[in-house]
Amino acid sequence: MKENEIDSMIREALSKEDAARFESVGGEQSAFTAAMDLFQGRSRWLVFASVAVMMFMMVVAVFAAIKFFETGRVREMILWGAVCFFALSGITALKIWSWMEMSKNAIRLEIKRLELQVAYVTVSIAEIKALIQNNAR
Repeated sequence: MKENEIDSMIREALSKEDAARFESVGGEQSAFTAAMDLFQGRSRWLVFASVAVMMFMMVVAVFAAIKFFETGRVREMILWGAVCFFALSGITALKIWSWMEMSKNAIRLEIKRLELQVAYVTVSIAEIKALIQNNAR
């Protein structure tokens, strides 16, 4: 079963009020929104620093690649190739860290949505208990 099919089955099973609550909780964020949310949290300084380091490493990688093709000696080619490789590896590591942070934020958002749904269910159960007690009298 696909996720969209499961969501539609859940919406069909819910009452109109519950379906409105379900819709208010929202869906997934786009990749762009998730990336921009990285610059919002407490560790935004770390994200800005990682972006600056990535840009610096990109400049180093391009410079090393240019030098690699300009030189004719094997020893210098190995040196500039290694510099380019390690700069690109650093960029890759920082990109992976950024994606892990985005994933962490998405998980945190899902947990908050679950907390909200549990709160809705708790309120609904309290309302049902109150109705049962009023009808029992």
